[in-house]
Amino acid sequence: MEFVFCRWCPAVLSFFLTVFLGFWSRQISAQISVVPIPKILAEGSSVLLSVSVTGRIITITWYRGETVGNNQILLYVPNDDPPETVSPPYVGRVRGFPNGSMEISGLTTSDSGSYTVQIQTQSPPPPTATVNITVSGRVTKPTIQALTHSPVENGPLTLRCNSSDPHVSYLWYKEDKVVLNGRRINLTDNNQTLTLFPSSRSDSGSNYTCGVTNAVSNASSNPYLLLISYILGKPSIMASLSQPVEYRDSVTLICGTSSTIQTILWYKERQSLPSNDRMSLSPDNRTLTISNVSIADSGSYRCEVINPVSRSTSDPYTLTVYSTSTEGTSNAGPIIGATVGAVLGAVLLITTAVLFYKKYSQRRKNGVEENMYDVPDMKEAPSSLYQNIIPQNPGGSPINTLNSTASDSAYMDLQFRSQSVYSELKK
Repeated sequence: MEFVFCRWCPAVLSFFLTVFLGFWSRQISAQISVVPIPKILAEGSSVLLSVSVTGRIITITWYRGETVGNNQILLYVPNDDPPETVSPPYVGRVRGFPNGSMEISGLTTSDSGSYTVQIQTQSPPPPTATVNITVSGRVTKPTIQALTHSPVENGPLTLRCNSSDPHVSYLWYKEDKVVLNGRRINLTDNNQTLTLFPSSRSDSGSNYTCGVTNAVSNASSNPYLLLISYILGKPSIMASLSQPVEYRDSVTLICGTSSTIQTILWYKERQSLPSNDRMSLSPDNRTLTISNVSIADSGSYRCEVINPVSRSTSDPYTLTVYSTSTEGTSNAGPIIGATVGAVLGAVLLITTAVLFYKKYSQRRKNGVEENMYDVPDMKEAPSSLYQNIIPQNPGGSPINTLNSTASDSAYMDLQFRSQSVYSELKK
């Protein structure tokens, strides 16, 4: 078999090889990528848009946006001196590198967006690549807006967290504890809105805050005091002193109530207080202080509590102010009473002892040393006790000593003597 040598074959093979290598070279030069370093960017920081490309670089051009055009930022020619040309307003903030990378310093949130690089190599057409960056500023303090005005127990309550910063996340707190979706809590709009339903009086008095965060910072709102109205109970008044003295004491009256949302008003005899410069109210009107009280401050005081759905008034509290003279009398009275009682008691004891002693001495004088309640023996009685009894003879016959002319005084004396005996026996 005979082979025929083709005189033109080497040239044809060379042509096809050149074409193939050209296409292969273009495919390689088209491989370009850009990444931001770092990826999380804060306002005021710097970013390097790092380029990775193959082939010998002739020129590098950076543009703002996703396309090439008139919005050029940087032209970098490695062989020129100086190699870079920066367009306003990036002068002083942008610089290029021989490998095609570009650095932007002093970032602001307005620098967020797309950036495109076009690199011319030995193999046309020049490849391009686009990268996006987001510059986050430090978030400002958010505010809480109540979308439900004058919330009432068992009704809905909606709060909204407002922030002027873009691309932030929202979070709610109740007394420093994170609030999550639950049976009565509904979070919507990327957690920006909180709805509480049904509301309860136990929710009243709680502090709610909302927080916002972005990639580089966070901030929290001021506390929002949640106040829910409900039917008020009757308040009561307590006083710091029960017996104030004029021109010396000051009195504080306290309106006792368990409600947290209310207006508190004070009255004396239906007159609104304070009525003079000696009366002052606390910031929440819960206490009324009267300095250097006078007799004129005596009277009936009441406090009234009001909320959007009810109002209630306390029972009257009677304040009595004592004068200085009354104070002395009131203080001396108990002392005098105690002294008089002690003296009377002592006199009574002494009198009883003296009477008992006299009685006992009299019985000893009469010869009665036995028990005072013993009946004396009549045989041993002194003869003087029987001097008026009719005498008898030894035979037992009476001696007639009576005179018909005798006066009745003898019998009266006999009767009197008999009474004396029996009176003595009774003793």
